[in-house]
Amino acid sequence: MSSTDMHPFVHAFTPAIAPPWQARTDYDTFLTMADKFSELAAEHLGKRTDVLAVPLLHDTPDELAQPGGVVRDWKDGACEPVPGRTMPKLVVIERDYAAVAQKMRAVGPLLDTLGTTTKGITVHPDQEIDVLRRRNGTVREGIAAGRPSLDTASDMCEAILALSGTTNGRLATEGFRELERQTGSEGLVELASEREAERITFADTRSQPRSVMTSYEWSGSETGGRRYSPFVINTEHKVALPLHPEYRAMPMVWYVPPLSPVLDAVDAAGGNQDDPDHVFAAVTRLRIPLEYLAELFTAGDADVVAGVLMKLTALRSYMRERTLGEGGDESALKAVGLTAREAEDLRRLLAIAKYQDRYVVPAAHKEDAAARTALENRCPVETSGVPEPRKIMLGTPTLRRNTPAGGRP
Repeated sequence: MSSTDMHPFVHAFTPAIAPPWQARTDYDTFLTMADKFSELAAEHLGKRTDVLAVPLLHDTPDELAQPGGVVRDWKDGACEPVPGRTMPKLVVIERDYAAVAQKMRAVGPLLDTLGTTTKGITVHPDQEIDVLRRRNGTVREGIAAGRPSLDTASDMCEAILALSGTTNGRLATEGFRELERQTGSEGLVELASEREAERITFADTRSQPRSVMTSYEWSGSETGGRRYSPFVINTEHKVALPLHPEYRAMPMVWYVPPLSPVLDAVDAAGGNQDDPDHVFAAVTRLRIPLEYLAELFTAGDADVVAGVLMKLTALRSYMRERTLGEGGDESALKAVGLTAREAEDLRRLLAIAKYQDRYVVPAAHKEDAAARTALENRCPVETSGVPEPRKIMLGTPTLRRNTPAGGRP
């Protein structure tokens, strides 16, 4: 099962043929390893008491305890070692190593009392535990007797889907309700409430990919079918275009026809950049010809490119008037099918959107920033078909080429 290959959908990897010979799922392989480990552990390990160093987790109050987000190293004398504040928490735990395989095959009892916590938000899946008992069956004997079974890969997939807010509307709604309580914000519940009654099962994902739900567990919004700001720019406002659509390319936020040549054409004709009529007329007299842009973006349809440029022009004219305190004439917006609210949204996404608004940015810690920066310009391009591959490093001050002996660069 995957949620990344067709993001933002969740879908099953259904086998095209029966698995040959000893082929099995990874989960079944792990269960076999757990069985053998537990067999050996009964003789060699038994029960033991361990002390765990539990890290200070991201998106929790523990992380906020680091002033300015700077992690000081107590080993170098930068601060005193205080478990849970300046170093990992130290937690004592008893392990029954001989029971690892049994525990792996069941949903544990701590979910009943502690719930599940993601990014500091705790929800209580008591209803889901009962559903899993009916759907997966229960363990009949041993240390996990009576608990929902995780004896097969399908059982585990059912549990994952039942316990995640991205595939369980009830938990998503409960999580946003708790987030509202913690932050004092309003309107968060509405992000998930439209799908509160929906539950995605493993059988659903095997029949077809299923669109995930908006959840407190991550920062993306699927409400109303939206897919981040690229969806707004590409699909709702249609100002981004595909590059060479004849090759089935899709619209991208980088492929917005340039507006500056339109304004240059207005100046060259002695017109007024703030007059939409002057600017609209200049769209046909671009420094970069419409026909050329149409070959790039619309398979030769110049009208589509002209429509995008007119929309961007109307947006610029309206927002400039607003910035200068002149109120803003909405007639130009109406002429291109925009409202004042849509113009504000589009201006924010195109001009002042933060990095997190434009892209899905995975979380990273500040202490890793230096190491990540060193990798930013490493983008080798290899060319095949020569005795020794040529590599060109892009984004660096100089271009380095390794040219085969006697060959041309």
